[in-house]
Amino acid sequence: MNNKTVDILFILYRLFFMLVSVYIISNFTKLGDYDRYIASDFMDSFVKFIGSPNDTYMTDVIISGLKKLFLGNIMFANIIINVISSLAIVRLIRKMRYNIIFMILCLSPSFSIWSSFASKEIIVVTFMALMLSEVIAFLRDEKVNYLFAALAVFMLLFYKLQLVLPVLQLLLSVVILKRSNQHSGVVIIPLILVVNVLGIFIMRDYVDDLVRSIIVHFSSASRSTRDSTFLMQNYGFFLNLPYGMFITFFGPTLGEISTSTLHLFTAIESTLIIGTLVYLFIFKSKKFIKPDFIHVMVFINLLLLLMFFQTPWGILNPGSAIRYRADYYLYILVLFYLYREDFFILKSGEHNE
Repeated sequence: MNNKTVDILFILYRLFFMLVSVYIISNFTKLGDYDRYIASDFMDSFVKFIGSPNDTYMTDVIISGLKKLFLGNIMFANIIINVISSLAIVRLIRKMRYNIIFMILCLSPSFSIWSSFASKEIIVVTFMALMLSEVIAFLRDEKVNYLFAALAVFMLLFYKLQLVLPVLQLLLSVVILKRSNQHSGVVIIPLILVVNVLGIFIMRDYVDDLVRSIIVHFSSASRSTRDSTFLMQNYGFFLNLPYGMFITFFGPTLGEISTSTLHLFTAIESTLIIGTLVYLFIFKSKKFIKPDFIHVMVFINLLLLLMFFQTPWGILNPGSAIRYRADYYLYILVLFYLYREDFFILKSGEHNE
C-alpha cells in the first residue's frame, strides 16, 4: 500500500467518525458545544468577536462562516473542517515518516471522535498538527514553513492558555538542542527545569486559587462530575497532582468504569495507549540504547509540564478529561516520537530513521 492510499484511507476514517459522532454518539452524550456552533450566525458572531475577542467567538465565526459558504448546509461545513484537520494530521504523519506505531495511535477512537466535527477541539488539533510538523522539519534540517508555524503557535496560544508554556518550552528546547553545543546545552536544559519548579513553587497559592475557580465550570448536577472536596483543602491540587495527572489522561476511575459502557471502552482504549507509550519509553529502540541525562530530562520536563497545566480541566470529570485530551494528544505522541528517535540528544549528525 503506497503512502497516498494511506493518506486517503486516514481521511475517510476520520470522516466516518465524524458521521458516527454527529448522528449516533450525539444521542448518548453531549458533543461539547457543537449545537451552539452549528446554530451560530456569521455576522452576529463576527460583531461579538470584534467586541470581545475570545476562542468561543472565534469558533463561532469559523464554523458559521463555513456554514454560510455552503448555503447553511451544516454537513458540508463539518466535512470541510474535518478534511482540513485530517490533512494537517496527514502532514504530521508524513513528517514522522509514516511510523506505523504512531499512525495506529492517531487512529484512537476517542481522539477521532472529539476532533472530527465542528468544535474548538478540531481547530486546536489542526494547528497543533501544523506546529508539530514544522518542529520535526526543523529538527530534521528540512525546509520549515515559518508562516504555518507562526500561525499555528498564535492560534494555539489564543485558544488554549494551558498550552502556552508547554508549546513555548517545546519550541525553546528544540532550538537549544539544535543550536547549542554540549557544554552550553548541559547547563541550559537543567536550568529550564529548575526555573519551572521554582516558578510553580512561587505561584503555588495563585495556582491553588485558580484551580478552585475552575471547579465552578463543572456542573455538580452532572452524573459524571466527581466530588471536588479534595481540591478545596489548602494545596489540595498539589497534594493530589500525581493522581490528577494520571486520571486526566486516563479518563474514568475504576469505580466509574462499571457505571457506563462508554467509560469501559474509554478505559480499555486508555490502557492500550498508555501501555504502548510506556513500552516506547522503556524500549526506545531495537538496540535498547541507553538515553543520556539530557535526553530524559527534556522529555520528562515537557511531559510533566504539559500534564500539570491540563490537570485542572480533567481531574473532575472523565468525559471532559477525554474530550480535552484530544487537544494535546498529538503533542504527547510527538514527544514520545522525538524521544524514541533521539531528537532530544545534544549531538550532531544523523538522527535515527
